[in-house]
Amino acid sequence: LYLYFTELSTVWRDIQKRNNVTLGFYEVGEKDVYCTPGATYDPEDPNCAKVHFVGSLDIISNVTAGPIPEKYLFWRHPAMANWPKDHNWMTATLDIQKIDILDFYGNIQPLALSDYWAATKKIKKERLKNASAPLTVWYQSP
Repeated sequence: LYLYFTELSTVWRDIQKRNNVTLGFYEVGEKDVYCTPGATYDPEDPNCAKVHFVGSLDIISNVTAGPIPEKYLFWRHPAMANWPKDHNWMTATLDIQKIDILDFYGNIQPLALSDYWAATKKIKKERLKNASAPLTVWYQSP
């Protein structure tokens, strides 16, 4: 996982002290009544899938990492390439140590890192065949 943020962010100040983080991603969709924010439902509803990535957030320079992190970020979020340069944007990567998934009522289920990396490898191969393939990947727990 790559992230892009500025030295002006409180995230930068926080991770200088302690770089252990949890990133949460939540299912949101117009066609899914439970996952559309509104007066009755919300993406926090247990019917909406959630994944938490836990690990250490490490700043990587584009010199050591090469152009790939920015390429992926700008491909998915083209507006980032035009953000003010004087904000000293940085690229970071998450060294994933644990993944948890909640896709319905009940307990959060851990996802083995080996399963995550196997799926990631398969998706990368598919993306090479179809450059316009979306980056969003959903995992359905057994």
